[in-house]
This record gives sequence, C-alpha cells and structure tokens, in this order.
Amino acid sequence: MTTGKDWPRELLWTALWAVVVGAGGMICLRFWDLPAIMNPSALLFFLLTSLAENVTLVDLQPKLTVSASLAIIVATMILFGPGPLVFAAAFATVRFGDLRGRLRLTPLLFNRGQLALAGGLALAVYDRLGATVGRAGVAGQTAAAFAAGGIFFLASITAVSLAASLKEVRSLRATLAGSLSATAGQAIALISLGILCAHLYSAWAWTGIILVGVPLAIAVASFRRYIRLNDALLASITSLVLVLEARDKCTHGHSSRMAEYALAIARELRFPPHRLEQLRRSCLLHDIGKIGIPDAIMDKPGPLSGHEHAVMATHPVLGATVVGPLEPLVDPKWIAHHHERYDGTGYPSGLKGGEVPLGSRIAALADAFDAMTTARPYRPAKDWEESIAEIRANAGTQFDPMVVEAFLRSLPKLRGASARDDNWRVIPGVVPGHAPGLARWTGGAATTPQTSSFSRH
Repeated sequence: MTTGKDWPRELLWTALWAVVVGAGGMICLRFWDLPAIMNPSALLFFLLTSLAENVTLVDLQPKLTVSASLAIIVATMILFGPGPLVFAAAFATVRFGDLRGRLRLTPLLFNRGQLALAGGLALAVYDRLGATVGRAGVAGQTAAAFAAGGIFFLASITAVSLAASLKEVRSLRATLAGSLSATAGQAIALISLGILCAHLYSAWAWTGIILVGVPLAIAVASFRRYIRLNDALLASITSLVLVLEARDKCTHGHSSRMAEYALAIARELRFPPHRLEQLRRSCLLHDIGKIGIPDAIMDKPGPLSGHEHAVMATHPVLGATVVGPLEPLVDPKWIAHHHERYDGTGYPSGLKGGEVPLGSRIAALADAFDAMTTARPYRPAKDWEESIAEIRANAGTQFDPMVVEAFLRSLPKLRGASARDDNWRVIPGVVPGHAPGLARWTGGAATTPQTSSFSRH
C-alpha cells in the first residue's frame, strides 16, 4: 500500500514506466522491417539470442545473472541492421520463465521497452559514426560497433538502475555505481565477442559461429558445474548454522538479521555487489565455529565464567577454519575477527582500529545491535532507541566511528522496510537481471522487519 510519504516516488516510477514503454514501442514501430527480420540468417541470429539468454544463463549471486546474449545482439546489429537488432533486443531476450508467469506484466513490459530503447540509441550511435550494415571486417566499423554496444549496455543498465532506485528507495548514484562495477567487465568482453562473431560470420558464415560457439558452450557448462558445486558446499555449511541455531531458541534467526543490518551498513559505505554478497554469506556463517563449543557453555542461562568465556572466544578462529575452503565466496578473515574491538580490547587477536578488516568491523556492529535488540535468558531486549544510543556511546571504543555513522545513515531504511528484497538485476549478458546479457527489472516487493533473538558473545 502506498503511503502519503511514498506517493511522489510512486508517481515518478509510473512516469518512468510510461516513458520507457512508450518510447520502446515507438522505436519498435520506427524500425519495423518485416523483410529484413524474416531474412533466414537474421531469424537464426534471433534464435541464437534467445538461446544465449536462456541456455547460457549463470547465477553468480542470488541477484546477479550472466548470459551471452549481449554478444549476439551486437553481432546482429553489425550484420543485419536496425530491424533485426530492435526485434532481437526487445523480443528475443524474453526468458522462458517469464512467459510461464514468473515475471509480472509490469516489469515484463518495462524490460521490453528499455531494451528496445537501448537498441534505438545504439543504432543512432552506429549510424552517427558512419557505420554500414554488413561490413564487419572494416576497422572503422569495429570501433563504431564497440561504441554502439557500449551505449546499448549503458542505456539498459541506467534504465534498470533508475527503476530500482525508485522502487527500492535507494540512491540512483549508488545503485548505478554498484551495477556498473559488477557488470562492466563482462559487458566489455561480451561486446568484443559479438564483434568477433560478426567478423567470423562474414568470413566463414556459420562455420565461424561454430568455432566460437562450441568452446563457449563448453566453458559455460563447466562454469555452471563449478557454481553448482560451490552452492552445494555453501548450502551444506549453512545447514550446519541452522542446526547450531536450533540448539538454542534464543539464537533462531540471529544470523539472517545480522546479515541484513550488515548489508545496510555496507551499502552506505559503497560496497560493490560482489563484496555485499561476500559479506552476506560471511554474516550467515559468522557463528559456525560455535558448533565446537560444549552445550554446557552454549546453554548456560547466566553470565559465563572466565574459563567459559575463554572457551567461547575460540569460536571465531574455529569458524574461519571451517569456512576457509569457501573463500572467496566468504571471507574467513571477517569471521575470524568479528569480535575485535576498535580500541584493541577485543578477541581473538586484539587488533586495533584499521588493523581490523572492514568486513569484521561492520559485522561486529551488526552482531551487537541484534544482540541488544533481542532477548537473552537473563535480560529483556532493549528497544531500538536505547540500542542506537548505546551504539553511539561506544563509537571509537567498541565500534569504528565510520561504521557507526554508516549505520546511523541506514536507519531510515532499516526502520521502514528492514529487509527489502533485492529483486533488481543488472546484467550485461550479465546481470542483475536480464536483457541481452543486460539489465532487467524483476519487480521487487518489500518485506517487513523481523523480530528476534540473540547469539551469545
């Protein structure tokens, strides 16, 4: 339900949707060229685009997807011109799951519109630079194609980032910067691959495409297998965390709440998407070392003795050892030092200030905040205001002042929608989402804050 405070943002989103869908539709009509689209070779490239978007899809992160479709889009522009390009960009990039109702009509139309619009802008640049359809081997054509491919990528990713910033109440600058940092490298590689495909097709027809396509398909299959193995390993260890939290009702949900707080802080500190995902996983697994702590200590209802605290203090290092094989999916150092203090009086190493990894400094504050705002057997939970005041009071001693400031800036979002779903994907052939390996909006929905428990320090 839209509140009075939200209606300007909702109005802007509606206006953006109407402009993008309307402009995309006009471009489709402007460049509609049935004879060119029905060219048998162009239709085969249309099919290749669809296959690349659906078959070469690789999930790098929960909200980050990579496909090779951007490469085929660029090759289509070079070889067949405006009509086939816009047709392929707007319609060949529909994912099979979207047609089965996985994506609602609003984001589905937005994606069609923004991709058609991106195609129109790419064509304008290609034409402005004096390029001619079908001349893939000319040096000037290559430069024009690279520039046009870059415009296609930037236009698509900007449209999706703008939509994401409006729907998820995020800074456009931060959203766009994060999307670009996660996808620019893949986009450059895919644009280059598309130009190569056009050159090979011009020289050797389909033999050239096969020379590129077969090794690429093998590489994608191998990478998918690698991702699945890593996901299976991570899922197994995450299951251990659930078992650990089941040992004590007071710890249920602690790791997931802590991860949400940590991500909110890290976004304020401009963490790139891949580091955000690394932080999320590290937070979910931060207490995995407690699997080796005796039940008598874990279940003790009162404060721990000196000896018991010394035993409990071994869990960060044990946890880092357990997750070591998962690096770089997680960062073992962040787990090993998440109980260090900014003044150097923490454990296990007594690190001080900047010696403590930034991920650990963020995790320490997030961990403490969830601990303060949830109940323990020997004390009730503190309210948010009291907990925030305590965080402020301990800036410079327990917590890094920079991290505290980032936490305070994140509070409006944490209060309002504590854990918003990150259903925006930018992708460049990649990406948060979709498109020709480009960007796509999946229509996110907000969830409500969770209440909770506490994990013993």
